[in-house]
Amino acid sequence: MTFEAGFEVAVVGAGPAGLAAFDVAVVGAGPAGLAAAVHAADSGLGVVLVDAGQQPGGQFWRHRDEAGHGSGVGGETEASEGSGHHDWKRFGDLRSRLYSHEAAGRLRYLRGSQLWLVEEARSDGSRVLRLSPTVDDSPVHGGAEAAAVPDSVRAHHLILCPGGYDRQLPVPGWDLPGVMAAGGVQALLKGNMTAPGGTGVVAGTGPFLLPVATALAAAGVKVAAICEANSPNGWLRNVAGVVQAPEKALEGMEYAAALARHRIPYRTRTAVTEIHGTDKVEAVTLSRLAANGSVVAGTGRRVKCDFVALGWGFTPSLELVLAVGAGTVVDVDGSLVAVVDDQLNSTVPGVSVAGEATGIGGAAMAVVEGELAALGVSAAQAARIAGGTAAGGVSLHGVSAAGSIGAPGSTEFGQRISRLQKQRARLRAFAVAMHRANPVPARWTGWLSPETVVCRCEEVSYGQLCSAHEELGALDARSLKSFARPGMGWCQGRVCGFATAGIAADFTGRAVSADDLRAMSKRTLAAPVSLGRLAALAEATGEPAQPATQADEERTSSRTKRMRTMSETTTTPAELEAILAAAATAAQQWGQRPAGDRAAALVAVADALDGASQELVPLAEAETNLTEARLSGELKRTTFQLRLFAELLNDGGYQDARIDHADEAWPMGARPDIRRVLEPLGPVVVFAASNFPFAFSVAGGDTCSALAAGCSVVLKVHSGHPRLSAAVGRVAAEALEGAGAPSGILQLVYGTQAGRDALLDPRIKAGAFTGSITGGRALFDLANSRPEPIPFYGELGSVNPVFVTEAAAAARGSEIVSGFVQSYTMGAGQFCTKPGILLVPAGSTMVAELAGAARPEPAKLLNERIQSGYTAALEGMLGHGSVAPLGRTRDTLASPPAPALNVTTAAALLKDPEGLITECFGPSALVATYEAESELLAVAGVLDGQLTATIQGEDSDAIAPELVRVLAGKAGRVLWNQWPTGVSVTYAQQHGGPYPATTAPTSTSVGTAGITRFLRPVAYQGLPAHLLPPALRDSNPLGVPQRINGATA
Repeated sequence: MTFEAGFEVAVVGAGPAGLAAFDVAVVGAGPAGLAAAVHAADSGLGVVLVDAGQQPGGQFWRHRDEAGHGSGVGGETEASEGSGHHDWKRFGDLRSRLYSHEAAGRLRYLRGSQLWLVEEARSDGSRVLRLSPTVDDSPVHGGAEAAAVPDSVRAHHLILCPGGYDRQLPVPGWDLPGVMAAGGVQALLKGNMTAPGGTGVVAGTGPFLLPVATALAAAGVKVAAICEANSPNGWLRNVAGVVQAPEKALEGMEYAAALARHRIPYRTRTAVTEIHGTDKVEAVTLSRLAANGSVVAGTGRRVKCDFVALGWGFTPSLELVLAVGAGTVVDVDGSLVAVVDDQLNSTVPGVSVAGEATGIGGAAMAVVEGELAALGVSAAQAARIAGGTAAGGVSLHGVSAAGSIGAPGSTEFGQRISRLQKQRARLRAFAVAMHRANPVPARWTGWLSPETVVCRCEEVSYGQLCSAHEELGALDARSLKSFARPGMGWCQGRVCGFATAGIAADFTGRAVSADDLRAMSKRTLAAPVSLGRLAALAEATGEPAQPATQADEERTSSRTKRMRTMSETTTTPAELEAILAAAATAAQQWGQRPAGDRAAALVAVADALDGASQELVPLAEAETNLTEARLSGELKRTTFQLRLFAELLNDGGYQDARIDHADEAWPMGARPDIRRVLEPLGPVVVFAASNFPFAFSVAGGDTCSALAAGCSVVLKVHSGHPRLSAAVGRVAAEALEGAGAPSGILQLVYGTQAGRDALLDPRIKAGAFTGSITGGRALFDLANSRPEPIPFYGELGSVNPVFVTEAAAAARGSEIVSGFVQSYTMGAGQFCTKPGILLVPAGSTMVAELAGAARPEPAKLLNERIQSGYTAALEGMLGHGSVAPLGRTRDTLASPPAPALNVTTAAALLKDPEGLITECFGPSALVATYEAESELLAVAGVLDGQLTATIQGEDSDAIAPELVRVLAGKAGRVLWNQWPTGVSVTYAQQHGGPYPATTAPTSTSVGTAGITRFLRPVAYQGLPAHLLPPALRDSNPLGVPQRINGATA
């Protein structure tokens, strides 16, 4: 069909010919899009305006149906039509100009249409936009019948103004009928003159709560309360931005007067923390919030209502922004926003973004941005014309680009852009102040119960997300979405996306990242589209869509079943409270027991575990993919460790008893009688490791040393071996009970949240962890965020470099090659001491020997999560420009993976240490060649903290003393002509190192010295003998070693 002024469009079914070509396509007819379309048409550009709504205005200027009730342009009066709206006069002007441009043929307005796909730019810079209708065609403005939505249009520039939508945070009961977004309530009132109920509560944060509540009151609804989660003092702390928009103060005064007039209670630092009802909303619980957003205990009170309006600000709609590949960042309010320059150009040539998608700032700022984007496109179009890229040196539609606002490049044009940029900066400053004054509460996830639904479309609960993190290792929003399906229902994450991203960040103790938010916002198709249109597109491109396979369905079914099973094993808050209470009581009793009693209990546990080996080893084999031989050896190591700590306790020297008798002649003045001894810290939480299901788990080194010290242990079970953990826990608990240990001395908890909550509990006095840098650092930060920070002993990550000197390579290169291959592939490379980097002389034969060396057959990794992480890490390494595969490459990325070797240079390591000196947990290593031995010292100097560093050298090596000195400052254990795998449990062992190898470089997690982690020194001054601990009495009833007046007794 043909539109006025010769705009030709292809109607659905009309075939590929006849695509209309416009100078600019504006998507969205809210404040930004409406302003952009009108000002682009004013400037003489050929414009197509695509909007999902049937009339302009978007959500902010939503109004009654113009076709049914008329409009301010010839229908009902503008004053009555704009009742309840802010800045309606501005909208009336823009709408009038829009319809004038449409009538004159300068603008094509595609109502009820949505853009679902933006194709890549063609050679001339234009893009094809694929469209589909949102609703059936219906009469619109002036009674004219809507044109059919075209299948596609083409434009040389795209201005995306997609707006935003209500940001929602889940709360128990929010899936009941009667719970609405605050914006949805306002839409009902504005567009349909309909109230959602008789009595409501408006809750969340930000100034938007005020117009919603006052509009409800004006409609005759009783507003039981406005609950603002933040304090008004936040505005005072951001006064510099507030004063940039004095007109907002007047709005605030108007709302305050309305609240007083309608007698609406306004409660600050208050939130709806639970919604009650059977088939609909019946009441809510309002709770006071602390400054960090956590609920103040005992403040909850129930308020009756029949609907709830929840609003936590707004989230930009970024589907199209991400679809075109534009850059995005996290804004001050935690939203993902488009990156734009001072004329609203995105990072993609030919694409501008305006309005809420550049940062939530309100309608006034959106209008400014829309106009500014239009002027920027006008200037770009003028440049195209001047450059001769538009036929005939004119706009595509033969309209002068000068328009009515002055030609681009003119003084008037430049001044207008400058004024708009200043307006935008002023309004942006106010928006930043608003966001800082009304942040989403930091601890909002603490309001959730495991049963709280997070994704209402897919009915995914908070407990299932916790399980996806704990059991499947989901560390970010993308993996949560993959494993548990939040954001994969009808709304595609628009409702739950922000919350899911926040939960993912909370799991790992970090801020929400742009990647988290992108994962919940990016969609292959930006809007729903019929199968018929997809089929038509497939026919045109020759790429038919592939239906889901039966295997896909089976995988989904299996994952869902597994999620339900995991959810059922998570420790509940009530169970955790009972566990922690028992641990606190047990610690008091256990710490007072004689060391000999504790030693006997450890031996009893060792004996019980040895006796249960026929039960435990097969369980471990089934859950970890490790071999029977490896697991049997590890169990023996575990029981040996228990007995070694028992010997330590019987010796008594671990208490480090020191006695200084009173001495009047002390050189620094009279010395008092003062005595010092190490005493147990109290209850400890231990986070089990994945790769050592015995030695670093329920009865492993951390548990053993804590029990030996006199502490009770709350062990957070690792998701990789829950059945084994339960069995070991049962065997150990029975043995402890039989040895007379108090109840609650060793208890297990399941689930990430339970572990985090335990670590934060004031009864816990220390934490221990073995695992990844990301997880360990998150827990370390959590332990230090407590009102009473506690020691956190985390073993995180290490590359364990090996330095081969020139003399060693010449003397025994083949021997070193054999030992290295055996070491880095031991246990499928899943040891924390695996040597990950080998530095060899460039001129030696070792590189060729390594390439041809025999490697073990592929072995399964511990679980799918580790396999996935290993594959990603190895792919990342291979993607580095300085790295190449070395030797056999077949199946190195398969599952199970064949051992891999890659090669680079020492110079490359020095140029990009962060990119190359990184841990890859699995059977791979990096070989780096050096030209001169001085490079060994240089590489050693750029290392982060390591668990181990190995030198393969000769006694005559001149570089050895300096290399040992440098490496001793970087690693916890320096080896000479040995290999780091296989950490012997001894008195002198040091398994630790500077960060990021561990979070506590002064401690060890292997060997008897590990007991000191869970002890603290206490000095007693001037106490009579009967009040002193036995180890400090002169009579020494326990016979422990004592250092008396500086000398060992």
